[in-house]
Amino acid sequence: MIGSSIVSLLSGVTAKVYPLVAPQGTAYPYVVYQIISDVPTNDKDGRSRLDTYRLQLTAWGAGADVETLAASIRSTLDRYRGTNNSNVIDKIIFDGINDLYDEDSEFIGKAIDFLIRIKL
Repeated sequence: MIGSSIVSLLSGVTAKVYPLVAPQGTAYPYVVYQIISDVPTNDKDGRSRLDTYRLQLTAWGAGADVETLAASIRSTLDRYRGTNNSNVIDKIIFDGINDLYDEDSEFIGKAIDFLIRIKL
């Protein structure tokens, strides 16, 4: 559901966005995403009309490439509002970033966390 909107929103930043794991042999840089949680906003009138997703995007690449990609991801998604792929996005909020390193490939990564509020 929300994955299609993430891929669509990031299409101007990078064409390579994958859920969970990139296919073997994918050239760097690329982005993978995972939904960490989906928390409903329940109320006494019935089911949730607003869910908050915790999303983590990980950008992988070399040095300056991954730094630039991470900055572009943040500026594209942070504070976004609108309808995308049938998802009514109330707001996307940047929630933090962490450095990563893959010893096998010797590439660096940036794990970028967002909260995404979706109206149902």
